[in-house]
Amino acid sequence: MTAQEYLNRGEEHFNKDDFDRAIADFTEALRLEPNLTLAKSHLHTVYYNRGIANYQNGNNDMAIADLSEAVKFNSNPDDATVYGARGMIYDEIGNHDGVINDFTEVIRIAPSDDAYIFRGGAYHGKCKECRAAGDKSKFFEYIDMAIKDYEAALQIAPANETYRKMLELLISERENRKKVYSA
Repeated sequence: MTAQEYLNRGEEHFNKDDFDRAIADFTEALRLEPNLTLAKSHLHTVYYNRGIANYQNGNNDMAIADLSEAVKFNSNPDDATVYGARGMIYDEIGNHDGVINDFTEVIRIAPSDDAYIFRGGAYHGKCKECRAAGDKSKFFEYIDMAIKDYEAALQIAPANETYRKMLELLISERENRKKVYSA
């Protein structure tokens, strides 16, 4: 079979939600023609869709793996969708570093209040871990980053009272920790 035939068959499998066969065919098309842009685009789409399906089925590890593959095949540098989806899964499973990395990319590509809130929440999670471990310097580093992200979110959505209240809590937490650590 030719690369085009694998591409066509892969599209048929994709349209039937047979993601594994679609991936196999698109991958074979790329093996035959490594510069086949359409195959890369299809692989991006099928990995993304399979990743979302895995997430919806409760398979977070498989979802993250598929979304990571989708990132590899993403030919649109202005598309933050995969990073946002993977970042939300990282948030759900408590992987603060994954959230920070992915939402940093989202912010680089398409800043939004949601992206700053997700990343700020992950920084806050890291500062809680540092507080529990007794790491004072990292605690303040992370809480300051969380505060900056909440401030950035409020720049985008100034009327959001939830963001404002969370920012006030973060600032209060930082001030209370300063008192505890200086005592």
